[in-house]
Amino acid sequence: MFQKGDLIVYASTGVCRVEDVAPSPFDPATLTYKLVPLYDNGAIYIPVDTKMFMRPVLTRQEAETLIDAMPAIEGEDYAGAKRPEMLEHYRGFLQSHTCEDLLRLMKTLYDKDQRLSEGRKRLGTMEQDFKKRAEDLLYGELAVALDIPLEEVAPYIARRLEAAEEQ
Repeated sequence: MFQKGDLIVYASTGVCRVEDVAPSPFDPATLTYKLVPLYDNGAIYIPVDTKMFMRPVLTRQEAETLIDAMPAIEGEDYAGAKRPEMLEHYRGFLQSHTCEDLLRLMKTLYDKDQRLSEGRKRLGTMEQDFKKRAEDLLYGELAVALDIPLEEVAPYIARRLEAAEEQ
């Protein structure tokens, strides 16, 4: 059970702070978490015994280990798949709720975008949305784990990977 003040990843919302653990304002017989998204407005009331996905955010060490492993994590070439199958495949990356799969989805779509740009084409809107959602979820969690502002995550990753290449 999470405690008041914990930072967690909640379903597809991303990083949330557990604002309170108390009876529901809607049903006092149900114990709920009051979650406040770090990168969005509002509050989420969810029963403590929910089946919805929740996990603690990465530790700083786990985040740094993930960043160090980024060059070895490859995207998937899903060319030739029918659009519904491809989109379901992308949804699977998001629904796994792992940072590795978010990164794999980002790399898959970055690579596809690069290939398309050679022919002066771009990713479709849905694919751009998947890429943006994966970036938001991954960078949001890394920002919290590394205790840096969200806008500093990409430069931090670039500096860390560059330093590793120089060694």
